[in-house]
Amino acid sequence: MKMKIQKSAEDEFPGSVGKTQNELFDSENIHTMLFSVVKDALFLIDNENFAIMEANDAACLLYGYSKEEILKLKNYELSAEPEETKRMREELKERVEQRLHKRKDGTIFPVDISSSVFNLKGRKILCAAVRDITRRKEFENLILSRIHLLEFSETHSVDDLLEETLNEGEKLTRSQIAFYHFVDPDQKTVKLQNWSTRTKLEHCTALAKGMSYDTTLAGVWCDCLRERKALIHNDYASLTHKKGFPPGHANVFREMVIPVFRAGNIVALMGVGNKPSDYDGKDIEIVTLLADLAWDIAGRKQAEEVLKLSEARFKTMFNESPFGIALIDSLSGQVYSVNPMFAKIAGRKMEEMAFIDWMSITHPDDIQKDLDHMALLNAGLLSGYQMEKRYLHPDGTPVWINMTIAPFRFEDKAHPRHLCMIEDITNRKIIEQEIQIRNEELLKLNIEKDKFFSIVAHDLRGPFSGLLGLTEVLADRLSNITADEIQQMAFLMRQSATNLFNLLGNLLEWSRMQRGLLPFKPVSFRLVTKISESLLLVLNMAEKKRISIKYDFSDDLIVFADENMFDGIMRNLVSNAVKFSHAGEDITVKAILVPDKWLEISIIDHGIGMDKGIMDSLFRIDVKSNRLGTEGEYSTGLGLILCKDFIEKHGGELTVQSQIGKGSIFSFTLPLESKNRIVN
Repeated sequence: MKMKIQKSAEDEFPGSVGKTQNELFDSENIHTMLFSVVKDALFLIDNENFAIMEANDAACLLYGYSKEEILKLKNYELSAEPEETKRMREELKERVEQRLHKRKDGTIFPVDISSSVFNLKGRKILCAAVRDITRRKEFENLILSRIHLLEFSETHSVDDLLEETLNEGEKLTRSQIAFYHFVDPDQKTVKLQNWSTRTKLEHCTALAKGMSYDTTLAGVWCDCLRERKALIHNDYASLTHKKGFPPGHANVFREMVIPVFRAGNIVALMGVGNKPSDYDGKDIEIVTLLADLAWDIAGRKQAEEVLKLSEARFKTMFNESPFGIALIDSLSGQVYSVNPMFAKIAGRKMEEMAFIDWMSITHPDDIQKDLDHMALLNAGLLSGYQMEKRYLHPDGTPVWINMTIAPFRFEDKAHPRHLCMIEDITNRKIIEQEIQIRNEELLKLNIEKDKFFSIVAHDLRGPFSGLLGLTEVLADRLSNITADEIQQMAFLMRQSATNLFNLLGNLLEWSRMQRGLLPFKPVSFRLVTKISESLLLVLNMAEKKRISIKYDFSDDLIVFADENMFDGIMRNLVSNAVKFSHAGEDITVKAILVPDKWLEISIIDHGIGMDKGIMDSLFRIDVKSNRLGTEGEYSTGLGLILCKDFIEKHGGELTVQSQIGKGSIFSFTLPLESKNRIVN
């Protein structure tokens, strides 16, 4: 059977190389797509000049800039702590930390920053993932404030509790004044009760504690009682029904008043004022929780049922929190009072949590860092800390968490405790690792591409140089050259052209294979017939070296493979065996059945063999083979790479055994029938 002649390689090769390069660009596009769909703000930053090289859509949305605007900024221009951001450049290491950033409109907000540094063409590039943690911080601060007020109430009076509640309300809403007043059951009279410490010391002297105030005479601050809902006046001066302030009263330009309901009636009013920016729904939520808590604690002995309702509300918030929350013994590590989310993240059942300590569920590599932080916390040198670490599930699966630790005031001084809040960040870490892997793969592909092009250029130069040299001799000395010399030159020219043709053919097939353009149509055929057809072109080469090719297998073996790929495999492997065998030696093609309906075909020669170093580099595209055959035959090594790709396409495996001076055995497996494992 005649071999099908390929289309001219010179016509297709340049385009094929270009398309191969496009494959590398496709890998970069995958990385770019991953960069764009991540919900966290992602940045690539030149560490030398702080320039923002790239930012995803989430970054533009978070900071309020357009893509064009943000790419003109330095990274420290997004920070509310620019000098600290500049200092970070000197510490080129992977880090996770919290910082304050600012939006285009000047809004300051807290963020989590996960960053790492990699090299790109000799430049240090910072890859940073930024997450807005404003809501989480508000939630943490609210939890800590509530815990603080619960502890405070144990040793202080109701008046002290109300004043401390107002102080906490001011802090959490960034207000400058605050009040807490009781409402009589008739819903028409307000009893002035207390004000924040700052209000009493700095802003208002018109205080009349205990005075009953007719709401029909009150100003706009009592609208929430009349309308029975929380009210916000962000532009106090524009209100047309305000009644002015008594002498000594604080000047108010913005206020928010929250009613406290019990059994359908309003029992108290808590108000805050003069926040630098507008009040919103989050402020309502915070102050409502504080006002309710204060009322519950103040009326604990007189209204036990109201207290139980408050506890149930807090328990619901605790149990349904999206964060894991637990109280932990600061010395022994024993875990107390965990919520369901904490147990879920730790991979345990709720009933199991009472019998474990935090060290038993922490990854061994993360324990010491946590212990060091805890020692500083117990010594009073830290007011709290945050870190990323790993928990281990019972089956050994690691789970990345972001953990916030704050001290918890506990009466038993011998067993101090701390509040632990955790968030599962495993998915974020996976994304960060994928980004790092993609960066490393891209760098590797670029390196391999450069080496590959260098090898191709070198391998093409050899045959072309030979052809040019011979044609130059013919052109300059034709009249002085004998017929024998011309015949010898023609033989050398044919050999150079053949080498060049084989190289371009292999390059073309390899390129098409990499791009998935090579047809793959496996069928069943007789092994002996196909091998005989595949080796027709190799027999001439073997006869010139007086090498005999023997078959050692049954005539009735049937194999399931792509016929063209099988031709390429046999032709490359047997021609290599001929090339590296001495004249007069034998080559054996052997086939045996192996388990699970596979056929193993081996090409055995007794030639010059290979050492381990050569065998380790046989199938690497970035390593050039300079080895010549026993009679100076040319070799690139690309044929073996093609064979390996073809065999793996069938789900098989190519293996090599060799010893210097004793020969080599190349063995590969193919299925006897259609297999699900054949690769698309």
